[in-house]
Parts: sequence; C-alpha cells; structure tokens
Amino acid sequence: SVRYKMSTRGSPIFLAAMISFLSLITRFYKIEEPGHVCWDETHFGKMASFYINRTFFFDVHPPLGKMLLGGIGHLSGYDGSFDYEKPGDVYDSTTTYLGMRMFCAGLGAAVIPLI
Repeated sequence: SVRYKMSTRGSPIFLAAMISFLSLITRFYKIEEPGHVCWDETHFGKMASFYINRTFFFDVHPPLGKMLLGGIGHLSGYDGSFDYEKPGDVYDSTTTYLGMRMFCAGLGAAVIPLI
C-alpha cells in the first residue's frame, strides 16, 4: 500500500486560515470609500445616532445591532451629529464613520472562521 503524506498547504486548518485572511482583505480594502452614506448606513447610522444622543425612538426590529453600532460609534469618536437622511449623502469632514464600518466588516470577516 502506498501512503500519501498530507502537505501543510492542503490541510483544513491552513485552508481555513487562508480563506479567513482573504475575507479580512476583501472587507477592509478601501473601507473608507465611498465617502458618502451607503445603503444600510442610512438606517443603522440614524439609529446609532439616536442611541448616542439618547433620543427616544421606536423601531420594530430588535435593538442589539444598532446598540452595538452606537457603542462602537461613540468609542471611535462619532458624536451622533450626522443626519443620515438618504443614501448618497456626503459625509462632512468632522463625521467619523470608519469605526462603525470597520466593526461591521470585522464581524463579517469573523463569520468565516466561526463556520
């Protein structure tokens, strides 16, 4: 009988690590672009601003995601002053939106090794 030695490159752990690494790269590449509000940022950014400003609002969806974004936004220096009216609104120079984008991208990349 012939025995085949499994190489390190073909191991499941190596492949999972490579896919996870590629997941990080694709999610964080040019994360600062575009410099305007993207689709879901309209809703989630607005709700995060409400939490940061301690403004009462009602939303039919569970609050955990928006609370997390509000907390991360606060920790990353976002003060809750941007309006998030519609997709395409350009961020002004004082709005720090990258912390919230990076948090979402990091959670998305973390799904790969967890599966």
